[in-house]
Amino acid sequence: MNGPQTQNMHPFAAPDWRDRGIAAAFALVALALYLFRITDPNKLDFDETHYVPAVRTLMDLAGIANPEHPPLGKWLIGIGMAMAGDEPLGWRVMSALFGSALVLSGVMAARWLLGTRAAAVMTGTLLLLSPMLFIQARIAMLDIFMASFLMLAFWMMAAGARAGVWVRPTPVVAGLVLGCAA
Repeated sequence: MNGPQTQNMHPFAAPDWRDRGIAAAFALVALALYLFRITDPNKLDFDETHYVPAVRTLMDLAGIANPEHPPLGKWLIGIGMAMAGDEPLGWRVMSALFGSALVLSGVMAARWLLGTRAAAVMTGTLLLLSPMLFIQARIAMLDIFMASFLMLAFWMMAAGARAGVWVRPTPVVAGLVLGCAA
């Protein structure tokens, strides 16, 4: 077979405003889903019993509780508590925000990596239907922050590699958020 016959017949077109709008729409739907009744249960649940008290200790500058877990995620939970109070909404709001950022990043990563709007829409739909993502985006635990940083890094690496121009800030952003994930 000749080379041109085996090549992709549709050249890659970089994402445009429609792709960014689709990603934003998925992120807003995700945020609405994650925030719906986020204060239920109205008490610490599952591993929140470890992380929320650790956040309180960290915010009081009284030391680092459970130092085996990275402090960045605890600080992020603390930002939510500073904004919305030391109550269920405050404990969980940052998880919901980062979960919706993961959906946005996933849609954009799929668009850059797979090259079609249909693939991006399918990725967004699958992310919205993910039970694990739904639960992690509604509970004050550290996993959602790591996953969100990893997905953002994946988006930046896919964009940088597809564009073929590594002088953009994408590798720097990817490196920074990979560091945050760690």
